[in-house]
Amino acid sequence: MPKIDPELWILVHGNDREEIALDAATPEFVLEFLAEDEAEDQDSCVRWRLAENPSTPAPTLQKLAEDVWNLRQVVAANPNTPAATLRNLAEDEHPMVRQAVAANPNTPAPTLRKLAVDELWSARRAVAANSNTPIHILRKLAEDVAWAVRRGVVQNPKTPISTLETLAEDRSWEVRWDVAKNPKTPISTLETLAEDEGRVRQAAEDALRERQDG
Repeated sequence: MPKIDPELWILVHGNDREEIALDAATPEFVLEFLAEDEAEDQDSCVRWRLAENPSTPAPTLQKLAEDVWNLRQVVAANPNTPAATLRNLAEDEHPMVRQAVAANPNTPAPTLRKLAVDELWSARRAVAANSNTPIHILRKLAEDVAWAVRRGVVQNPKTPISTLETLAEDRSWEVRWDVAKNPKTPISTLETLAEDEGRVRQAAEDALRERQDG
């Protein structure tokens, strides 16, 4: 089969490089060509579209992971980014890059374990909400000093019921409110939260009513 000229392929398919770079159906050889062709143009949006595309080949994402911080952030969020690249980006000097790694559902557990003690509370919160985070790390994050991190634990579908019961007594009403809204929260815990105040009580009463009607 004769080799297809990527420039010709792009021309035939509309010549909109940004759209082609973002299209998951674009062949890998075209995506690789675009990454090389646009590498020197710092103002090009094509590289950002490549970083977003879940079909972009791993080697191309690895190269883009060495670019400017906001492009590295997009690579860190891409589900196709290799585990080794995510591990490196988890040590990035820019906090938003580390946060994106923490939120990526394909980030390996050892990398999430490291990010669970990151100095940035929003990175720890992303780990807490990540469906790939091991339960023992969720239990540890349930004791985090930042209430937003503890909210992330409540919102994680993997969080054990025993941890939800503990967080139902949290000092932050926002955390208790999330527990009241969690479909896994036991009825006995909802009944206790229904004696709370304001939005927590209302959420618990609503949840109890829904359980009874269901």
